[in-house]
Amino acid sequence: MATIIWYMAKSKEHGFKSPEDSNLIRRFCINSCKSLELELDSALTNKNALFINPDRITSLAPTCSGIDKGYSSLIAKYSKAKDIFAQREVKQEKEKEKLKEELTSTIRQEFASNLRQNYLDNNLDIKVFASGKNNTVLTLKYVLFNDVWSNKMQKGDEIDKIKELGFKKLIMTDGYDWSVYWTF
Repeated sequence: MATIIWYMAKSKEHGFKSPEDSNLIRRFCINSCKSLELELDSALTNKNALFINPDRITSLAPTCSGIDKGYSSLIAKYSKAKDIFAQREVKQEKEKEKLKEELTSTIRQEFASNLRQNYLDNNLDIKVFASGKNNTVLTLKYVLFNDVWSNKMQKGDEIDKIKELGFKKLIMTDGYDWSVYWTF
């Protein structure tokens, strides 16, 4: 019934009045549905759901299923294509996250190198290490570290920079029996 109403609407929309004109529309719909099915088959074969227009499928699928029962498979094929597309999006998102984490890990490692050089330029032999998974732990090692140094570190700007770069932990140690750490 819905297909007949659709034919009538299309007929009036395009000024068709005779049954022959209605048959032209019916053939047009059949060709559109066949074309859509070929697109879906191609997309599923190539595992490429990116180029499928979901609006076209949702608008044509009910019409196609009304024309010929063989086209009811369009909805199933479209569903499968959507699943492939969703899986691809999840995979791409994971790859983006991995690349982002690798990049920030490299940035943290570079920050540790630059911090070490900065301390050396200021005549301080403070060893700086970035370690842990994705370089998220920053360790500062200096034989003269004590509570005065940790107080200075806590009140300074360096902890904010360290947090911004994604470090999760900062450890200050003298390499023997004194150490303090901050977890972010």
